[in-house]
Amino acid sequence: FASTTEIFGPQKKYPLSEEDTPAFTGAYSRHKFECERLLDKACSQNKIFAISLRLPMIFGEGFYHERSITFIFDLVRLGLPLFLFCDPKIPFTCVHAEDAAEAFILSLKTLEKMSGTNKIGKNHDVFNISSEIAPPVIDVFDSFIKRVKSKTKIIKVPLPIVKLGIIVAMKLPFIPLFHTPQELIPFALTGAHYSIKKAKEILGFSPKFTPELCLEQTYNWYVKNRKISFQERKKQGLD
Repeated sequence: FASTTEIFGPQKKYPLSEEDTPAFTGAYSRHKFECERLLDKACSQNKIFAISLRLPMIFGEGFYHERSITFIFDLVRLGLPLFLFCDPKIPFTCVHAEDAAEAFILSLKTLEKMSGTNKIGKNHDVFNISSEIAPPVIDVFDSFIKRVKSKTKIIKVPLPIVKLGIIVAMKLPFIPLFHTPQELIPFALTGAHYSIKKAKEILGFSPKFTPELCLEQTYNWYVKNRKISFQERKKQGLD
């Protein structure tokens, strides 16, 4: 089951493990958590065996869904300044589509091996799936910008202005231009780092992509396929 790390909500504890208390971001993450609970119930009744994978933002070829990221890509493509509207030290994490796909394949193999042994919790278990490291956001974007040889400069916005901006943004239904729901603003501005220790030990998960590589590969695809990205956003009603 494709779940989400948004279940953890905005927290400043790092790294977060599967056992940490959910704080949620809004309806989407609560819905995913309720799905996990339904799986728990079905599995405890020996109806099915299941694994839930909690995923952060997925990067890779075909990226279109998050306008705030494609907007950053456009700034970098044009060599324009990138204003950092958050604490530059917050951790940045994500997962590449190839690593996410591998996690699903490993989950299937694990279920096949263990479905008769009853070793996966109550026949259902939850795993964080993300990049293994979560460097400070300013380091990630600085490295990414250098990798793609852009002239973009990162400009840190003073934190008092950031806090004022958050107050204003939280009164809006979504952030103009980006269409990001306001319920995600606190989550995005606290950053995140998720422990994948459990997934490594039980599933054999070993992500190949760092956050910088995720951004670089996604950016390179996006620069060549901007029209496709925007067409897909329009098709999905995201603009």
